[in-house]
Amino acid sequence: MKGSIRTKEVCSQCGGKFKEEPKGLFCPNCRTNPSRFFIDWYLGKGERLRKFTDDRGYPFSSYDHAFRYLNKMRDQVDNGKFDPREYVKVEIQKHQFSNYARAWLSGRRNKEGVDRLSRDYLRSLEIYFEKYIIPFFGQISIREIHEGHIERFKESLPAKLKPKTISNMLAGLRKMFRDACLKYKDILHVPDFPKVQVPEPETKWVWEDEQLRILEGIKTPIYKACIRFLMLQGCRPGEARALRWENVDFEKKIPTPDGQIIKGVITIRAAMDQEVYEERTKERDVRVLPMHPEVRQMLSGLPRCLSGFVFAYRGKPIIKNCLTRAWIRAAKKAGVNISLYQATRHSFASQAINSGTPKHLIGAFLGHKDPKSTERYAHLETGPLAQCWNRPEQVRHQIGTKAQSGGAKILEFRHKK
Repeated sequence: MKGSIRTKEVCSQCGGKFKEEPKGLFCPNCRTNPSRFFIDWYLGKGERLRKFTDDRGYPFSSYDHAFRYLNKMRDQVDNGKFDPREYVKVEIQKHQFSNYARAWLSGRRNKEGVDRLSRDYLRSLEIYFEKYIIPFFGQISIREIHEGHIERFKESLPAKLKPKTISNMLAGLRKMFRDACLKYKDILHVPDFPKVQVPEPETKWVWEDEQLRILEGIKTPIYKACIRFLMLQGCRPGEARALRWENVDFEKKIPTPDGQIIKGVITIRAAMDQEVYEERTKERDVRVLPMHPEVRQMLSGLPRCLSGFVFAYRGKPIIKNCLTRAWIRAAKKAGVNISLYQATRHSFASQAINSGTPKHLIGAFLGHKDPKSTERYAHLETGPLAQCWNRPEQVRHQIGTKAQSGGAKILEFRHKK
C-alpha cells in the first residue's frame, strides 16, 4: 500500500507514456512532463484508490503537489491513522466546510427536545454562516481547520460589526465544531477560539411614571393589557404571549412575610418561540408568581376566547411584531427612546432594586439561574450614590481638624527650611 504518482496524459510529441522517476514523471524519449497527475493507491484484495485532487478540491497540477499529498497519506499509514473513507469523493464533499455547515444548520433546525435552539437565535446563526463564515472557509475540509484559520477569520470581519455580534458568531462556529467532535466524531479535536472582549452594554430602564406615559399611547386594549402585565409581573414578552387561562389562579391565597394576604397566582411554564407555542420557558423552568392586585383586576375583565390564551387577538396569541410595533409608536410619541424589553423586564428589576428589594428575590422572581443575570438587569439610580458623601457631624469635624493641623505642619516645615 505504498502508492505511486501517475497521469492519464501521453507525450504530446511522440505519444509515448510517461514514467515515474525520482524527480517526477518524464517521457523517456522527449523528456517532456504532463500537466495533470493522480495518486494511484493499492488498498489490497484487488481494490485501488485513485486520488485526483487535494482536500480542497484542487487538481494536482504538479508532481510536487501530488508528492506532498502522497507523503501525507504515507504518514497516516505509519501512524496507524489511515482511513480510506477520508479519500473517497463523497466523504470529502461531506467534510467540505460549506457542505458540512449547511448540513449542521439543517440538523439544528429540525432538532427537537431540550437541545433545540430558539428560532430567533437559529435565524441569526443562519445569517452569520451564509454572510460571513461560509464565504471565508469555503471548500476547506473541517478536518484541516485550525486555530490560525479561526484567528484569520476573526481578523477578516468588517470593522463595523459590534464585539457582541462577533462573539455570537464565533460561539455558533464553536458549537458546530464541538458537535462535529463530541457528537459525530468527524474531527479529532476542537480548535481553540480567540476571545472577544465584549463591553458591558448600557442597560436602559425607566420609572413607572414614564412607563405609564408610554402606555397611554397604546390604542389596542389587548396590547395595552399585555404590556401592563409585563411591567408588573416582570415576565419575558414570549412568556406573556404564551400564558393560558389554566395557568391563572384567581382564588389561591399567599401569605406574605409582613402578615398580608395576596390573592391569586400566575404559573409561567411556556413561551412563544417566534409564533410557535413551546411548552417550556427560556430557562426551562416553572415559576409560580404572586399576582399583582392591578393584574388581578385587569385579567378579571379580559374576555376569554376558545384558544385558551390570555392575551389573544382575534382568537390567536398576540403576534410579536405587532406588539413591538405598537410599543415603538407609543414610545416615540412619548419621546422616550427605550425598547419594550428594557421598559418592562429591565425596568421591573431596576425599580425593585432601587426600592430595596434583595437581589436574590428579584432573581427568583425573574427566573434567573445565574446571579450574574440579575446583576446585569438591576442597576442603582445615580441619585442614591450621593450618600457616599454623607458623614456624621463628629467625623466631619475630626477630618477638618486633621486637615488644618496637617496644613500648619507643612507651613512650619517650609518656614524652618
